[in-house]
Amino acid sequence: MRIAPILVAVCLLAGCAAHGACAPAVPDELIVAFADGFHSGVLLPRDLVPSRLLPHGWVDQQGWNWVVVHFGERRWILGEADSCVDAVRLALLTGEGGVQIDVVPWWMHDRGATDTVHERVWVFPASHAEVAGLLARLSAWLGPSGGGQIGPATCWWPSSRAWTLARNCHDFTADLLAGAGIRLGRRPIEMAGAMHAALDRAWRERMGVR
Repeated sequence: MRIAPILVAVCLLAGCAAHGACAPAVPDELIVAFADGFHSGVLLPRDLVPSRLLPHGWVDQQGWNWVVVHFGERRWILGEADSCVDAVRLALLTGEGGVQIDVVPWWMHDRGATDTVHERVWVFPASHAEVAGLLARLSAWLGPSGGGQIGPATCWWPSSRAWTLARNCHDFTADLLAGAGIRLGRRPIEMAGAMHAALDRAWRERMGVR
């Protein structure tokens, strides 16, 4: 009962109605990917995410039913770097990777060079086993110890993987989705257009839309 009305709404957002096709049955769960002109990540219903990964002391708030997981460079995540000099540094060097986890009513990324005009979401029906596969991939990106709080509804974890131009937020998003059997084809590159196109292809394949 929880999934059915949500599925109707998000399928319209994702473009189901425009294509005239949707998944043939109500799925066990939903996995949502977002991408804009700069950043990407995955949203999951809050009750699917292990409580140990959520911000410490999180108190339920009505309507805050989603958890966003996304990858970035530690200093950017913590707000210690956001200048052109930092961008050049990361273009040339390796940065410390971090996984940010936010409990949200919905999502709008508001840092960095995000182009909110081009922000889109893709909604993928998934089985319980596929969600478990995604969470297993997420665990592989997390370091052995927690990082800390950023805000009441946001925390971060050191990543077991460094941040580089060749291993960025899009690679993280693609790897988590692959754990759920949602494959983006060729590896997404840094450009948002390639990520959008890869997600479009994966969505059409899962929904059976030509």
